[in-house]
Amino acid sequence: MGPFVTRLPGNGRHSTLTTFSPGTRLASSSPSSLTNVPISSSSDSDENDFTDVHTVSPNLQILPYASGKITAREIFPLTSNANRKPIEMAFSHSLTTSTPNLPSHEANAAGNAAKVRGYTSGSNGAISSSLFGTTELRIPLPLTKIPGLKNKANTWVEDATMVLFGDWLFARPSSSSSLSIAATRHNKQDLFRKSSIGIGFRKSIQGIPLRYDLSVTEEGKMGAFLNFGRDFDVF
Repeated sequence: MGPFVTRLPGNGRHSTLTTFSPGTRLASSSPSSLTNVPISSSSDSDENDFTDVHTVSPNLQILPYASGKITAREIFPLTSNANRKPIEMAFSHSLTTSTPNLPSHEANAAGNAAKVRGYTSGSNGAISSSLFGTTELRIPLPLTKIPGLKNKANTWVEDATMVLFGDWLFARPSSSSSLSIAATRHNKQDLFRKSSIGIGFRKSIQGIPLRYDLSVTEEGKMGAFLNFGRDFDVF
């Protein structure tokens, strides 16, 4: 549902977006050989689909599942100048949860979506629920004008942004027996956490937004990452 966008005091902006994804998958009746084959993901599923287990053959079962996510974002301008972009404080928080029987590809997708900067992609493994947050202080940087390099508005190209950020995550590995690798990665903990802080730089070159981040994790590991795309905004 949503997004729902509201105005906050001080020209702040807030948005909330909620998603819900029900479905079912086929699995072997043998607990040691579960398969992950989604066969439905429609929100119009009959309510009878949500009983615990439906046997469709001596060797197959229909396992219903559902997942949901709510994301809230806020952006507050800290300065006001008609000729320059304002310094901004930005927040984003996401809560993800799911029922048992979540397919492995959806559990892995949930882990990838809750990536903390400074950690490699896929390091979260497959997760069943998480609480993720990030805070950014965005400071526009007026770069030195480059003679002869102009944009379509016939003004000098001089926009860039420095970002001071902090990310954190609390997550629970998926409990599915077919996803034991994720549990092993986190020493079979019921709950694990990650966090990092860092500094980043943003610049668009020929219309391509570039993001370069330097970060240090709570374990003291430092890293540098180059990505494409813009920073998050309200929905």
